[in-house]
Amino acid sequence: MLTWLRQRRSTDRIARALYGSSVTAARAPALYRDLGVPDTLAGRFEMVVLHTFLLMHRLSAEGPRGRAVAQTLAEAMIEQFDDDMRQLGVSDITVPKKIRKVASAAYGRFEAYAAAVESRDGAALTAALLRNAFDNDQSSTAAAETLARWIIDRVTDLSQLPAEGLLRGEAALPGFTGGQT
Repeated sequence: MLTWLRQRRSTDRIARALYGSSVTAARAPALYRDLGVPDTLAGRFEMVVLHTFLLMHRLSAEGPRGRAVAQTLAEAMIEQFDDDMRQLGVSDITVPKKIRKVASAAYGRFEAYAAAVESRDGAALTAALLRNAFDNDQSSTAAAETLARWIIDRVTDLSQLPAEGLLRGEAALPGFTGGQT
């Protein structure tokens, strides 16, 4: 019993550290300044989900332990969204309903991004990003393509990270720094 509890606490600590890395990368000014991701709550949500996906995708390749950390990472993200809503003054009565919608949206994005990344389908990833991060604004297609290429490159980079450090919560997820091509 105590071993399980210690392991859960360790997994929670690791997931929170990784989530912090996701949030830091999602705040990269170039995403908003250069690519034109809306600098709104919705735009920030999309970038946090996207960067959290990158770590979850990498963790999922590490067997049961990695998948457990990936699941706990997703839970940490949702818990933080819950806290954020409450801090923004959303009524305690409506938070659970809103969180269910947010969680459903996040998991839908995880699935769409995973399908595109695993098949190396840049067009599908671009379409998902255009729909989610750029609110289907066709004038943002070039930005969505740039972001899709960046994501595929990060997936490749993350695949080279040693699993030991990642499973200890030691991953500095790089933020987007490039401009539109």
